[in-house]
Formats: sequence, structure tokens, C-alpha cells
Amino acid sequence: MKRMRRIEWAVYILTALYQVGSLAVILVGTGGELSYAKWTEVEGVLYYSPEKYQAAGPLLAGLAVTLLAETAVVLWGIHMRSGLAGCAAVFGMLLYHGMLLQAFYNGGENLKRHIFFAAAGFFCMILYYFLCRVRLDDRKLRWVIGGTAALIAVQLFCLLAGVVSGGGINGSYAWLSFAGVTVQPGESLKVAVILLSACCYKIRINRRLSYIYMALCGGSAVVLAACRDLGNAAVLVILLVVSSYFLFDDWMVSAEIFLAATIGVVASVICVPYVRARFFQCFHALDSGTGQHYQSVMAIVRGGLKGMGAGGDTVSATWVTSSSTDFGVNVLTAIFGVPVLILLAGLLVLLLVQLLWTPVLSPFHYMMGLLSAVVLFAQYVLHMGGGLDILPFTGICASFISQGGSNMISSFLLWGGVLVSFSPAFEKLRKEKEYDT
Repeated sequence: MKRMRRIEWAVYILTALYQVGSLAVILVGTGGELSYAKWTEVEGVLYYSPEKYQAAGPLLAGLAVTLLAETAVVLWGIHMRSGLAGCAAVFGMLLYHGMLLQAFYNGGENLKRHIFFAAAGFFCMILYYFLCRVRLDDRKLRWVIGGTAALIAVQLFCLLAGVVSGGGINGSYAWLSFAGVTVQPGESLKVAVILLSACCYKIRINRRLSYIYMALCGGSAVVLAACRDLGNAAVLVILLVVSSYFLFDDWMVSAEIFLAATIGVVASVICVPYVRARFFQCFHALDSGTGQHYQSVMAIVRGGLKGMGAGGDTVSATWVTSSSTDFGVNVLTAIFGVPVLILLAGLLVLLLVQLLWTPVLSPFHYMMGLLSAVVLFAQYVLHMGGGLDILPFTGICASFISQGGSNMISSFLLWGGVLVSFSPAFEKLRKEKEYDT
């Protein structure tokens, strides 16, 4: 036990030293002043001009929030006699690099919002973690089914309202605006489907429940695709295929679901012009010579292996309007170099490896942790692959890095699901008959 605690503290200290040291290098090298693109609208046309602001205060605040979150997770893991330092390092490093990215936008306003939503997301994660420690029964399963169906209905309402009004954001109907607040229901749908999968796995899915499950998962993906939220739709398809392997315990059923998902994707490419355009644009981002995707890839080329540095011509990498969301990892790579891209990819692989080594303490909680990790991993694969033009571009956000409150909250909820699967509090459930395999 003492050896495990020493390892936990060593991982935590190394992570904190990297964050503190790299931020100190940035602040010393730039004097705390970062460049950003200031946008101005003139006669309905947007123009930008390079501006500078003092970013030391917000960046130090972001570092403090990240370190506090990491410390809380590590201490909780030590208290519960469960190794959580690896998980804390992964999500802390992602959050830290997200703070660095958002510091290059809107004179620090993006960073302030990022810090706010990170604090709110961490609070939601704690509530979600302790809520999921309660064993779910059939009555609560009905609530999960009802909640998932309600979220699908809300997403469908977004689609209908957007089509009727001719509205939408950048051609997408994935958003719901109310009283000045804009939310993305598709982010919550991922968490709901994971909970539904875990509940079904716990009670051993039957034929009637399997139809309900597939209808809700498939319906979620179809509605999101219709709303042009291709990223979350693709994640839900991946979630359905992976979860079917565990839920049905029959490789033939899993193969049929995989085949159905493949046919659905191919049919959407053939029949839906918007989806077809995304697929055929893959590997051609540099051909057009213009556009946001072209600019983000060219920023990586200009930055080279080492990147342009925080004090370099960062405005050329950040001026496109979607660079703080859809092209977040591209911008990080352009500014801080290819090693940061490799680091982020390695952290996600580490997360999956650590989770696969975790002993199964409860079917419900293991399923929830595994699927949460799969969703996080799939989001980054789609985000990085689409941004680097080696996969069809879906516009999905990178968890903890991209700007957006809905994405930040859902990312912390997903991380809560991962942390639950490491908790030894469910050791006693092994002895109960309903969990016998």
C-alpha cells in the first residue's frame, strides 16, 4: 500500500511539475502578453485585427483550477485505496492544454469561460460520481429510458424548429436556445445512452428491452445526423456497436448490428449530400487554398515540428472562427508543436490501457467506465483525424480542450463515469448472486 501511494504521488508531482514549468516558460518568454484576433463588424462584414492582452492572471487561475481538480482526484483515490493518479494526470493534462488554447481568443474571455465551465463541470462530476455509486434497479431503469427518450425528443424539436425558422448555427440544427442560453442536447445524449447501456448490462438484457435499447440508440444517431451533428452521431454509432458486444453476448448479434451500422453510414454517404461532401473532402483540405480547414492545416505546416511558440505569429493560427472548437488540437499543434499532439494521443491510449487493467467489480460500473472511456477516445480520434484531414471532418469538439459549456459539462460527466469504474466500494457486490457470471 505504501508503495502504491508513493507511485500515486510521483505521477501527480511529475504532472504538476510539467504544467507549472511549461506555463512558467510561456509567461517568461512572452512577458505574459498573448496575441489574439479582435473581430469587428463593419456593414455586416467581419474583420479582424491583431491585438495583445496580459494573460498571466487568467492563465495562473486556469492552472490553479487544474491543479485543484487533479489533487482532489488523487487524494480521493488514495483515500479509497484505488489508483487514480493516472486518470487525474490524463484529464488534468487535457484540461491544462485546453486552458492554454483558449487563452489565445477574445482577449482572455474564452479562457475565463473555460475556467468557469471547468469548475461547474467538476462540481457536476462529483454529484454524478456519487449518484452512480447507488445501485440501480428496474424502476430507475425506466427513468433512464424516459430521460433518453426525452433528450431525443428535445433534439428532434431543435431540428424541426431550425428547419421551420430557417435558423441553425453554421448550418447545424444541433442547438437549443432559450432565454439567451444555448445548449447542445446531443452532448447529454451520449451520457444518457451510456447509463442506459450500463443499466441493461446489469439486469441482463432481454428481447423486449433489446428492441427498446436499439431503438433509442439508433434513433439518437439518426436524429443527430439529421441535425447535422455528425460528430456526436458517429460517436453514438460507435457506442452502439461496442456496447452490443457486451450486452448481447452473441457475436452474431454484434455482427448484425455492426453490419446495420455500416449500411446506415454508407447509405447516408450515398443519399445525403451534406454527409457525402464531408467524406469526399477528406484528404483534400489543402486543395482549395482557402477556408477554415485549409487555414488550420497550413498553420501546422508553418509552425513546423517545434511549433510557432506562444510568442510567435499565433494570430495566423487562431483567426478562423471555429479554431477554438472544431480545430482545437490543430491550433495547439501549430503553436506548441507536434510533441504536444503525440502527448495528447499517448494520454488517451494510457487511459484505455489503465481501464482494461481494472478488475471488474460490478457489471454496471465497469460498463459505464468502459463506454465513457470509449466515447472520450472516439471523440479525440474523430477530432484529431478530421482536423488533420485523414478522416472525414465531423466538427466534433475535443473534450476539455474545445470551447463550449455543453461539451465541458458532458466531458466531466463522462470522466465521472470513468472514475466510478475504479472505485473499490463495489467489492462486496461480487458476492451477490445477481452479479454472478
